[in-house]
Amino acid sequence: MTVATPTLEPIAKHLADTVSGLRAADAGFDVAAGADKTLASPSALVMPFAAAFGPNVVGGAVRQQRTHIFSVVLFFTGTGANGKAAMESFQEVKDGVLEALIGWRHPEGASSVEGVAERLLKFDAKRQLAIYEMRFSHKTHVSKLD
Repeated sequence: MTVATPTLEPIAKHLADTVSGLRAADAGFDVAAGADKTLASPSALVMPFAAAFGPNVVGGAVRQQRTHIFSVVLFFTGTGANGKAAMESFQEVKDGVLEALIGWRHPEGASSVEGVAERLLKFDAKRQLAIYEMRFSHKTHVSKLD
């Protein structure tokens, strides 16, 4: 049986190597811990979000397409009380992430990365912190021969 979940580290490394203005990128699970750390701003946390399986396409065995959805969570500090102080950096890094990932092929993937959605996760005026999530997907295959 071939079932391998692509690792997140190649995505974080690709972002660190290609996104101008991004000061740090890592892979992990905990957004709250990332926000609580003293961050190099702006920084990114690559984390798993979900996976979906397509129908089996062969009889007598299993061959399914698996869509992996992952998030790139961006952290911006020093935003000011209304966020305006970080807008230029925010736009540059967000656009850089899109440019770096859309169409890029994960080394363990079977398709190019596609954009899924974006949203503001949190804005904390007191801490001058903005957290923004960008979701992406790519595909692999699951196979099991009888």
